[in-house]
Amino acid sequence: TISNQRPQAKARAPEDPQATTPSVTLHYTRSQTLKPITPRHSSPVGTNFVINDNPTWEDGVQSAGIAHLRIDNSLSDLQHLIDTLVPYAFGLGIFLSLPRLRAHPESITPPLRTALILCSLHLTGPSDLDQAISVEPLVTRLLHTLTDSYSAENPGRGPQFYMQTLQAEVLLVYHLLLMGRVSIAQSHVNAAMMLAIRLGLHMRSSDVPAAGSFNFLANFLPRLPLHGDTIEEQERADAWWIVFTLVKFAEVIHVGFSDVSSMVNITEPWPDAVKDGSCALNGANRGPVSQFPLAQYFGTVGETPLGLQARASTLLGEAHSVAAAYYRDPSISQSAGFCSRFTTLNNLIQNFFSSLPHPATLPRSPGTGGAYTSQQMLLVVNLVALAQITLHCPFALLHVPSNRVCVETAIRAVQALNGMENQKIMDPICVMSWGVFFFTLQGELGRLRSRPWQGYDSASTDQGPNEVREIDIVNAISSLASFSGSWSGQYSVHLGDNPCNVA
Repeated sequence: TISNQRPQAKARAPEDPQATTPSVTLHYTRSQTLKPITPRHSSPVGTNFVINDNPTWEDGVQSAGIAHLRIDNSLSDLQHLIDTLVPYAFGLGIFLSLPRLRAHPESITPPLRTALILCSLHLTGPSDLDQAISVEPLVTRLLHTLTDSYSAENPGRGPQFYMQTLQAEVLLVYHLLLMGRVSIAQSHVNAAMMLAIRLGLHMRSSDVPAAGSFNFLANFLPRLPLHGDTIEEQERADAWWIVFTLVKFAEVIHVGFSDVSSMVNITEPWPDAVKDGSCALNGANRGPVSQFPLAQYFGTVGETPLGLQARASTLLGEAHSVAAAYYRDPSISQSAGFCSRFTTLNNLIQNFFSSLPHPATLPRSPGTGGAYTSQQMLLVVNLVALAQITLHCPFALLHVPSNRVCVETAIRAVQALNGMENQKIMDPICVMSWGVFFFTLQGELGRLRSRPWQGYDSASTDQGPNEVREIDIVNAISSLASFSGSWSGQYSVHLGDNPCNVA
């Protein structure tokens, strides 16, 4: 049974009887003795939304890391803000139709409005957001309004109110992950998944009840009524798979994370099946998540970016399940069933991985030709690489071929960064994955250099038949450190996190 109560927020903003997001005037400075007089640049959001990340002061000195943010209740300002987010919707986890929100800005709920402002700071705000005092009032307000949304005793608010609540929850998770606040993000990932399940997003549309039976606060597990149009249908499908990805990722990177999605039978079709209208009631669509790991091969041609992401997330979840089963009972590795499951999954991951194009060969922005952008493909590459490493990690210390798979996979994931142009925002899953790849490579480099016949400073190329060349590992570490270094000022980048969090 999934509880009807969401975990309480740890912080609450001062009570606001209007329950809206009125004028937000936030300041933070490294010195309170100077006053800004001219901005360096203004955000395209509009005249009432201004961010000065490096203003000029009265003495002519520019001070980095000082910002000024002001936004009022103007609907036109909110529309301009939405316009700035459109090109980055995929990287921010936005599943709601931004054109529809823009057309009806008055329908945007307080949590979503605050969340949109918060995530816009990653595009136009200061680079050292983790040190920005101004961000915390927005986070606190978002927690406050989310708590109010969950506790509101008014089921008549309707499906879109709760879809917007879910979107605000996801945007908060993305922000927290980008800031390196993993443990807090974990609780909100679970909250998002519980809400998605309660709304029935894990089920295909033919399983939902008739319109009018929606009751969010009912004692039984409530579900959204049938979607009103194809846009709502796509929003719900995208919402499920984005939350699903967050859950599977959190399950791998955070020890003790509990995946509530394992409690339900997922019948929601793949995102691409919804998009092209091919939601036939065949075996695959009855349980795509349970059926996909049994496949022998999967071709990526013609699939949507989110479709690839959903399948890669499924592989990651299955790899974690296999590894966790081994850790619970190592003797299971001797059983025929476990070996068959491991081999089938390993082959599918390898086939899937080999079919992915290099991200740098793809367009940078959506709408410029091609089915995917470079950043969309980079996310898929990272998820599949994490799946491969997660699957082989339990055996890497004692099984040389598994160790080689982990190292080669990490190198390939790093090579996917080659030629990537700087982006305004990077998906937090990619950012946090770099720590896993670095840990894998650093561990292997330490092992090679600790061998008794090779000194620490040796550049020997005398590798064994199942060992990756030391020079290749060093080059990969250097490339990863260089690329991640360019983001360290904007996001919390921690290299060296243990990938084997499957206990």
